[in-house]
Amino acid sequence: MFNFRSREEIIPLFHEIYNILCSLDRDLEEPWYKINKIEFFQNFSSQEIESMISKFEFLNNESWNHVSINKIDFVLDSLNFLDHDISQLSTILNYSDFEKLVNRILAFNEFKVLNNFRFSDKSNYKKQTDQTRYEIDVIGLNRKVLILIDAKQWNRRDSFSAINKAANLQLQRVKALQKNPFILGDLIKKLNSKTTNIKNQLPLILIPIMVTLEESNLKLNHNKIPIVSIYKFNSFLRELSDNLLYFNILKIDKLSIQESIL
Repeated sequence: MFNFRSREEIIPLFHEIYNILCSLDRDLEEPWYKINKIEFFQNFSSQEIESMISKFEFLNNESWNHVSINKIDFVLDSLNFLDHDISQLSTILNYSDFEKLVNRILAFNEFKVLNNFRFSDKSNYKKQTDQTRYEIDVIGLNRKVLILIDAKQWNRRDSFSAINKAANLQLQRVKALQKNPFILGDLIKKLNSKTTNIKNQLPLILIPIMVTLEESNLKLNHNKIPIVSIYKFNSFLRELSDNLLYFNILKIDKLSIQESIL
C-alpha cells in the first residue's frame, strides 16, 4: 500500500476533491470523476494511484478509469484535513445527503437511527391542529432519550420568524406522536433490538430539535426548541444530558405496544 510521509501531503487531494464536488450537481449522491482529470494523481504511477484510492473510504475505483466519490464519507474525513468546518463542507450535499449526515453523527454517538418516519394522527389532537399526517426527518434513540429532528438546509440569512415557526411545527409533530401511544410504542420497538427490555427505558424523554446547515443567532425558539447547526451537532449530543433542563421535553411514563401496556 502506498504510504504518505506526512499529513500535509494529503491535504491537496482533499482540497481538489472538495472543489470538484462544488463544481458538480449537488443531486448526484455518489458522483463519478475521471481519474486522469484529478491533478493530484498525475505524478504517480497507476499502481500508486490504486493504492492511494484504497486508503480512503470516500473513494472507489470504477469502470472506464473513473473514481466514485462518497460525499458523506468525504465530509466526515475532511474534518481531519481541511480548514473548512462541517457547515461549509455540507454545502456539497443535497437535502437527502444532509439527512444522511445527521444520521451518521447520531450513529457515531451510539444512537439507533431511523429516517423519514411517517405516521397518521389518530387522536383528538388533530382537531386542534387540522392536520392528520406527519413526517419526522430523523429519529435517534439512545437509552431513555428519543431525539426527533427536523433537518433544514437553512442558513444564517433566514429570518427569525421563519426558523421560529419551523421549530414550533416540529414541536407539533412530536406532540402528535406523543398523543398516539401505539404508534410511539411500535416506533420504539422498531428502533430497539429484540433483546431490549423496553420497561427499562421508561420514563422516555422526547426532544424535538432542528438541525440547520449554518449557525443561527437563534439557539432556542420561543417554545425552547433547540436549533443546532450541523457544525455543533456532535457536541450538542455529547453535552445533551447536562442541558436537558433548558429544552422543551416531553416525558412518557408508559408505552403501548399492540395490546400490552408497559
